Amino acid sequence: MVSKKQKKDMKDYLVTKLSNSGHAVKPVSREIVSGITSNYLLIDEEGLVLLVDQAYPRDSLNSFYQETRKRGHNFGAVLFKDGELFFRNAADKNYFKKDKYLSLKKYSNEEMHRMILFRPEEIFLNEKRSHLQYYQPSSANLNECLTIFNFQSVRFDYSHIDESGRFKPSDKESKRLYIWNDRKENADSLRLEKWVLFGNTSEIGKQRQSDLFR
Repeated sequence: MVSKKQKKDMKDYLVTKLSNSGHAVKPVSREIVSGITSNYLLIDEEGLVLLVDQAYPRDSLNSFYQETRKRGHNFGAVLFKDGELFFRNAADKNYFKKDKYLSLKKYSNEEMHRMILFRPEEIFLNEKRSHLQYYQPSSANLNECLTIFNFQSVRFDYSHIDESGRFKPSDKESKRLYIWNDRKENADSLRLEKWVLFGNTSEIGKQRQSDLFR
């Protein structure tokens, strides 16, 4: 669970970076979806950035999204990257499927370590934009920053199963396992443009939205 201090650190970081770009930023904590107090930032007159710092059960994130779209907001979302609630590494629990020449046998060790088990919130946001933005808190090994990942779904390969068998499954894409194949970090001031927080001076900020992940 993300602590109150961590939620505050995330909010303060994004408020500062967006304000440094000239945005008018207003932090809000409000119950938009029944039973959930959401933390979000109102940006200028039409922008909204949701801080996904907690679980949104069932279809509550979609309900929040639909409500903000009705109001005409330019919607953005940033997830809290802690490796426990979001951005959960899937290598340990799935490595046997590679090591035993099972359904993940075609993936390299390096790819396995980039494999993430998505929560429903990550699946929903990734389907909307094909990449995800995370707030990365400061730690012994990592700097505090906004991190953007591009993901591809994992494909299960069942060629190890005898085709003569009656119950051989068809190869298929996983609904929850994804591999990130591009990562960009930004610690500069930020601006909101159509779902994406861009840095003003970083590599991210020098690229147009359509060029972010080719």
